[in-house]
Formats: sequence, structure tokens, C-alpha cells
Amino acid sequence: MNDVLSVPKTAGRRHLVIGFATVLTLMVGVTGYTLLRLSTINDQLSAVVNVHNVKNELVADLRDAMRQRQLGLRDMLLVDDPFERDEAWQRHMLAASRFMTTRQKLAKMPMSDQERIAFDAMTKGATDGAVIQRKLLQQLDLDQQIPRRALLPAFHTALNAQDAAFTAMNNLSVIQKKAAREVAEGAQQAFRQTMAATLFLVMGAVLMGGLVAWSVLRRDQKMRSALQVYQNQLQNLVQERTAELLNANSELESYSYSLAHDLNAPLRAITSYSQILEEDAKEKLDPGELDSLQRITRAGQVMNRLIEDILKLSRITRSGFHREPVSLSELVKSQATRLSSLYTEREIRWQIAENILVSGDSLLLTLLLEHLLENAIRFSRDKPRTEIQFGVEQQDGAPVYFVKDNGCGFDMRYADRLFTAFQRLHGEDFTSGTGVGLAMVQRIVQRHGGRVWAESELGVGSVFFFTLPESH
Repeated sequence: MNDVLSVPKTAGRRHLVIGFATVLTLMVGVTGYTLLRLSTINDQLSAVVNVHNVKNELVADLRDAMRQRQLGLRDMLLVDDPFERDEAWQRHMLAASRFMTTRQKLAKMPMSDQERIAFDAMTKGATDGAVIQRKLLQQLDLDQQIPRRALLPAFHTALNAQDAAFTAMNNLSVIQKKAAREVAEGAQQAFRQTMAATLFLVMGAVLMGGLVAWSVLRRDQKMRSALQVYQNQLQNLVQERTAELLNANSELESYSYSLAHDLNAPLRAITSYSQILEEDAKEKLDPGELDSLQRITRAGQVMNRLIEDILKLSRITRSGFHREPVSLSELVKSQATRLSSLYTEREIRWQIAENILVSGDSLLLTLLLEHLLENAIRFSRDKPRTEIQFGVEQQDGAPVYFVKDNGCGFDMRYADRLFTAFQRLHGEDFTSGTGVGLAMVQRIVQRHGGRVWAESELGVGSVFFFTLPESH
């Protein structure tokens, strides 16, 4: 009843959760968009800054390499010491090589049109200066008699060409800084626009969430008032139906018990008088009449056992329940001793696990094991040796008790009929049971709050499992 009554409340809460989930999803989406946008802006800005820094470093390296090349050439012209001139020559060549390598790296960098123009001007000035420098070096090599100081005017001409290259380098640096500043300003503008859009979307999401919450709460308030009336009506209806069901069950159990109890007396009379008649008139009756009289006696005896089982089944439901510690191992040993004395002509091998303790009603558990063990013996009568095992195993972290035999087994397709009263999976000629024993087993297990089931294979044997929780 509580589950039925909670359905409208659950529906209201579900709509509320959906509303807030929608708002949360919007806010998460807005946040994700903002973070993605900011990440893109940051990546762009970082890329521009990195390129700008690399360009600045390359231009600085070019400037330093060009200066070192000029200084090396100047020292070769002005220094008289041959050793110092060689050192100046080495510095000049190293600087020239570094200049060419750095200029190639800078040429591969991405540039705007203005940057490319400045770079080309720098390259032209550096090339012009290098051509003059090479000519000076050639003259020094061809004519050692020329005073080196006489070559200074040509050196100054090369220096002027290098100064033009330096000026182009400075222009390139200015253009790069301007481009980087423009990109940074664009990134700042994009950041401000993104934050404004994010704030607008967040405010919209919060407003939508408030509207959804207000709508759902208002709907829930109306539903609660209608629910209260529905709940009162349903509670009254359930109480009426429960009382009727209890009365019907009580009347049915009383009727079954009274019927079975009242049938006992006339049935015993029929059986007793049939036996007396058989003994007194045995010599006077022909074989056919004697067989009919014996059939009446046997049918009465079967009917008597059936009535007794019905009474037992009724008592299981009506009797009190006293929970106490019970040793299933000792109960099985007691039943094994009793059954072995009844079936002395059979070879029965018992395998009983030790120290299996449970909490339950000892009388009901005795009856449960009595029926399971008797079934195991009856359905294994065609085996040369009957093997019966009692034990416990763990399934899903809980103990499961079982009785296993090597009997004839049964077809698992009919397992759903196994614990139904008066249902037999074998013919009446196979066993003298009444078809009530396993129904009693199920009633007993259910009174303990457990469940019972069976697994079997034809010609191999059967295993009956049952559970006994600690509390009902």
C-alpha cells in the first residue's frame, strides 16, 4: 500500500529532479563552453607569445652574429700580430656561420607582409655587407703588400650595409611587438565577450531553474492535498480487504481441519470392519470377492494416511512457532538411525556434515528433515546401494542446506509442481507417499522465512536445497 501511495510523490520528485538536472546540464554546458573558449584564447595567445619570443631571440642572435662578424673583420685589418689575426679570422667565420643558420631559421617562421618586407631588407643589407667583406678578404689573400689600413674605407662601406641590416632588424622587432600587442588586445576583447555571454547564460539557467522549481513545487502541493483523500480511501479499502482475507483464510483452515478430523472416525470404522470381515469370511469368499475386500481395506488405509497428512499440513500453519538453537546435524543423525532400522533390507550409506547449527523451531525442522530423508530413501529403492548426503554450502555469501540422494531423479520440466499438495511426478506404484510431504517442507521453510528448491537429473539423483534465515 505504501508503494502505491508513494507513486504520485515519486512522480513529483522525478519532475523536480528532471528540472534541476536540466538547469545543471545547462550550467555545465555553459561552463564547458566558457572553459573551452578561454582555453582556445589562451592557446592562441600562448602561440603568438611563443612565436614572438622565438622571433626576438632569432633577431637578437642575428644582430650578435653580424656584430661578431664585423669585429672579427676589423681586427684582421687593424691587428699586426699574426696569431691575433688568426683568432680574429676564426671569430669572423664562426659568426658568419651562426648568422646564416639563424637567418634560415627565421625565414621559416610565420610572418606578416610587413614582417616579410623588413626581413627581406635585413637580408639584403646583410648580403651586401657580406659581399664587400668577402672582397676585402680576397684582396688580403691576393696581395699581402696592401696595407690593411688602406682597406678601411671598404670596411666602412660594408659597415654601412650592415647598419642598414641592423635598421631592418629593428623595424622587424617593432612590427613583431605591434602584432603581438594586437593579438593580446584581441584576446582580451574575446575574453570579455566570453565572460559576458557566460554570465548571461548562467543567469538564464538560474532563472529557468527557479521557474521549474516553483512550477514543480506548486504542482506537488496540489497533488498532496488530492493524495491525502486518495490515501485515506485506499487505507480503508485495504483494511476491509485484509479483514475479509483473514476471515476467509481462517474459515478455510477451520473447514479443512474439521473435514479431515471428522472423516477420521468413519474411515477408521470402514477400515476396521473391512479387516474383520476379511478375517471372518475369508474361507467363504471366492478369490475375486476377497480381492475386492482387500482393495477396500488398502484404499481406506491410504485415505487415512492422506487425512493425517492434511491435518499435519494444517497444523503447520496453525501451530505456534518457537525459535531456538537447533543442531541440524543431530536431527539428521536421529532420523538416519530411525530410517535404517525401518529399512533393514536396504544398504544405506549416510554422509552427514558435523556441527551444522541453525536458529528455528525444532519440531518443524524435525518434520522437514523427516520428509526429505524419507523421500530420498523411497526414490532410491531401485539402486543397489542408497547414498544420502546432508551438508551445507555457501551461495551468494549465505548458507544453503541440502539433502542429496542417488535415486531415480525427476524431469526438471515439472519442477514447478514439486511442492504442490497432492502432485506426484512419479506413478502411485513407485511410492506409497500421499503427495503432501514436499508441500509440508515448503510450508515449514516459509515459516522460517526461507525458500526451498530442487535440482535433479533422471537416473542420477536429486538435491533438495533450503535456506533458514536468522529472523523471520
